[in-house]
Amino acid sequence: MTLMTGMSALAARLKPLRRHLSIAHHVSGRIRLRLAVGGLALFTPTLARKLADAATATVGVRSFRVNPAALSVVIEYTPSVLAPELWSQLIDASDAEFDRVIGHGVIPPADANSGGSHVER
Repeated sequence: MTLMTGMSALAARLKPLRRHLSIAHHVSGRIRLRLAVGGLALFTPTLARKLADAATATVGVRSFRVNPAALSVVIEYTPSVLAPELWSQLIDASDAEFDRVIGHGVIPPADANSGGSHVER
């Protein structure tokens, strides 16, 4: 599976939840996404399983954990493969921008020399 094919599958599973997701914590290589209560009806066990399957098949994703009690998902990834900026682009982008990024395989290059960013919300 190519990098974008795997990431596209994961992004497609995240897309219906995007309006209900926020980045709770992000350091280069690890991101925790929080699901708002309004998205709870969308986050079924079937969708959670599909997300986990897509994450496992995504090159650069090292682990994927769902914490239903905290309404969060933790994704550990390899920043040199999946640029840290990609996550906020996918979560915060308009639908058109989201489709452009995923549909055209536009993944921002990871800066191997950067010290990693730290974003908390």
